[in-house]
Amino acid sequence: MCLRRTLFLGVILANCLSTVTFGEPQPAPKVTANQLVGAWDLVSYEDHRPNGEVLQGWGQHPSGVLTYSLSGRMAVQFMRDPRPTFVGGRVWGRDNQNLLPAASAAEIRDAYAGYYAYFGTYDVDERARAVTHHIKSSLRSHEVGTDNVRPFELTGDRLVLQFSVTADLTGASTPTSPMA
Repeated sequence: MCLRRTLFLGVILANCLSTVTFGEPQPAPKVTANQLVGAWDLVSYEDHRPNGEVLQGWGQHPSGVLTYSLSGRMAVQFMRDPRPTFVGGRVWGRDNQNLLPAASAAEIRDAYAGYYAYFGTYDVDERARAVTHHIKSSLRSHEVGTDNVRPFELTGDRLVLQFSVTADLTGASTPTSPMA
């Protein structure tokens, strides 16, 4: 039997972090670090705006995976939908280390912006219901050596990670910390 675990990444604007409770408050079920272990398929990535608008900046069906190991290692990667492509087809040399001149600067920029990955170790604060990713290496070099704290919700086989963003001067959402 194959159990599919799902991951939903939520982005919440910093100025709209509030909670609404309906009915009698119920104690949150205890979540242990071991419950996060495994591979989680990305289901969606959403940016929830204060006006209620929901944006899907990574597309309707982004693909990705977040993996937590028993030994405390983690890795995350995902790609935008539709995935970035190159008009010239293959853009890497036979050694897969040299970029061929067939790729335009705009195509390279789109491919870079349309893919995200990092790996490192993690800790879980069960009481705070938060996981901290200690980034050892990242596609975005400024993240190396940083920690990303992600409040989470775990319900059955659905893991939701959340983080705050702020709006820049153009009104676009900008993560205050890296995704996932």
